[in-house]
Amino acid sequence: MLSAIHLPLSAVFFAILGAALFLAAPSQAVAIGEGHVYVSPPSTVVPSGSLVPVSVIVEPPNESLAIWIIEVHYDPSVVQLNRLPDSSADCSTFPPPGGAVATAAGCDSRDDVPGGGDDVAVAFGGWIENTGSGAIGITTPMSVATFNFYVHGAAFDFTDLEVVVTAYLDPDAADHIPTTADGEIFINGDPPIVTPIPPPPPTPSPTPTYPPMVGGVVAISASETNAGTRTHHALLASGVLLFGLMAYALLCGRVR
Repeated sequence: MLSAIHLPLSAVFFAILGAALFLAAPSQAVAIGEGHVYVSPPSTVVPSGSLVPVSVIVEPPNESLAIWIIEVHYDPSVVQLNRLPDSSADCSTFPPPGGAVATAAGCDSRDDVPGGGDDVAVAFGGWIENTGSGAIGITTPMSVATFNFYVHGAAFDFTDLEVVVTAYLDPDAADHIPTTADGEIFINGDPPIVTPIPPPPPTPSPTPTYPPMVGGVVAISASETNAGTRTHHALLASGVLLFGLMAYALLCGRVR
């Protein structure tokens, strides 16, 4: 099973986009107004220094949802997704669904307007389930990503959370244009919340260990050798499984 994972935008965004283009190639159908995407909570009023979790919720089209790329635009002078410079976005995706589902999901942020830091949160991913008679995607409303916005603006500042959907495909490669609902974060006049950032823990010095010596020769037990072999085989098996599930997801998305 290919789990839902938090992956960097540069590594997965183009893979998902490439899969979307691959699936969309045979079909030019576009369904307008099918499905809905919004953020939850829709409106938040908090003091500066707060941490506000905002989830991206998808309501699938009638044919289900197989691939999505969703952006949330915000004002970086009011909120940010990373408390430290050059750190990754603070976000998470859904837990692994299990069963016959092959899925991959990621979230990240990027800087569209130079200066001021990242200003777009991005949720992206794919979901394919083999039902025996064909492939389906997400069929019920669910959160595909949660972004933790760190509020750092001044009192009475606010930012819109503008939802922009750039890909919303069903397993038959039909693209959909869902309705959207934006959100907002407003800073009230309460005293700011000061949350110190703890320093990273010191790295302990490694303690050297040595195998037992037998007559001046290093003795390696059979169990240690077998454990290393088992680990090597497990890594190979995981790699083969990952490759197979990626191919399975693409093939199922083309068959109904």
